[in-house]
Amino acid sequence: MRNQAMDIAKGIAIILVAFGHTLIGVQAAMGETVIGDTALIVIYSFHMALFFMASGLFIQSALEEPLPKFGMRLLERIVWPYFLWSFILLYAHHFMSNYTNSAVETVDPVSVLYWPPAVMWFLYALFFGFLAARLLRPLPPQIRWIAAVNILAGGYVVPFPDLRLYMHSVGLFLIASEIGPKRVFDLSRNLVALIVSFVIMVGIGVMAWIEGQHVLEGYPAGGPQYLPAAFAGSLLLVALSRCIEYLGRSRAIGWLSNSLAYVGRRTMPIFVSHVLLTAGVRIAMRLAGVDNGGAILVAGTALSISLPLAAYEIALRLRLARILGWR
Repeated sequence: MRNQAMDIAKGIAIILVAFGHTLIGVQAAMGETVIGDTALIVIYSFHMALFFMASGLFIQSALEEPLPKFGMRLLERIVWPYFLWSFILLYAHHFMSNYTNSAVETVDPVSVLYWPPAVMWFLYALFFGFLAARLLRPLPPQIRWIAAVNILAGGYVVPFPDLRLYMHSVGLFLIASEIGPKRVFDLSRNLVALIVSFVIMVGIGVMAWIEGQHVLEGYPAGGPQYLPAAFAGSLLLVALSRCIEYLGRSRAIGWLSNSLAYVGRRTMPIFVSHVLLTAGVRIAMRLAGVDNGGAILVAGTALSISLPLAAYEIALRLRLARILGWR
């Protein structure tokens, strides 16, 4: 059974994902700003963390499946979408290299086995999160907690940047699988926890503003000082989503609650395709003579959400959604 509030939270988070990637493209093409860099750091401090923790919170039923069914789940929902859309993104980037902010001179299909292209790192890390949770399942809870915390900590000390990102994400996934959804929703009702989380995010905003004065290097919000935001930002977003769900029972803003939940239930088609659209919209608008960064940002974000949703509905009717890795 789906959780409406979590769907709303995922809907907001995927909109932030599209906004963030559109903003990165606009800034790369038209110049960075302090406000833009600050926004990126704050968004990146928690938006992907929420997706990993949301997956971990509701993994228990999958872990109880027989091994063949569990393997088929990974194949259909992670492995197939990963390879299909990795190849699509690789070749699309290669053919559009004359217009994109970065060029792909040659395409090496084998590289997707060890070097996820663009946003596909999420599915790559998620796959290992599921495997790790399954392998750790027979162990006592204390051992699972120690493993999860050590994997998360390893995400800040190993010498390879990409491995750090994967370990950090898998660690969050495993911690969430141990916490469980009930504790998270209980915390989202706890005023003290929400105040503490708000104070943390204010501090994160201040740090982001200071860091935004300089040129960003590497993954935004990748340092350990931003780790509290992964939990605080996610908790505040869940609390906000619960409020939207509650208020959405009235006709006044019911459309908002239902719309965000609708988006949150369809994050896969948006996630795997939005980078093509954010880049495509930016390129098309600039070729058309539009140099207003704000206009490009709004159009790129809106179309990278709405067009995949429309494509998903068409794919459902044509029975192509599963083939495209969207279900």
